[in-house]
Amino acid sequence: MTDIVTLELELKRTIDAAADEQSWKPRGWRRLASGVSISALLATLGKMSPDERKQQGPLINGLRDRVPRAVAARREFLKDAALERRLNTEAIDVTLPAPEPAADIGRIHPISQVMDEVTAIFADMGFAVGGGA
Repeated sequence: MTDIVTLELELKRTIDAAADEQSWKPRGWRRLASGVSISALLATLGKMSPDERKQQGPLINGLRDRVPRAVAARREFLKDAALERRLNTEAIDVTLPAPEPAADIGRIHPISQVMDEVTAIFADMGFAVGGGA
């Protein structure tokens, strides 16, 4: 039982130590402290007596359920904190002219782009563009 409590405390410390979303990438939540993992604890259930299994099974399964929830909560907290920092640092200068809307800039239609490319390919092969039918 002390292994389970110790593991949970170490996992909680590891989860709470993550300062931002990027710190999850190299470590990941599956890396468990001191080489002991929840799956290793689950594997020991088969070797226990029925009485020990009744006592330890719910504790280990509870830990297996609590860890992903704690990780999800921490990641959500970190995501919200990053958004809050971003919103606090970004500012819009209302005295500057408004940017031009994308519709006013204009673009070549995709079909026209393809037709121009096909025409260029055939022109490179020696064909000429005809006047039409």
